[in-house]
Amino acid sequence: NEAITFARMAEVAAELRDEDGADVLVMGCAGMARYRDRLQRHVGLPVVEPSQAAVSMAIGRARLGWSA
Repeated sequence: NEAITFARMAEVAAELRDEDGADVLVMGCAGMARYRDRLQRHVGLPVVEPSQAAVSMAIGRARLGWSA
């Protein structure tokens, strides 16, 4: 159930922010990507989804002409 999943993610994100001082959240599964924007708006912190971040970095490197 997506509503339950998001509610739990939002709860944990708020705990990480408020109790542990997190200033960024990193998701641990590409399957969570659909929640990234909504979670970011909800908790007011940047949320990194690793698969999206990796693709963005690869595109940036390609545009700069960098190779592996």
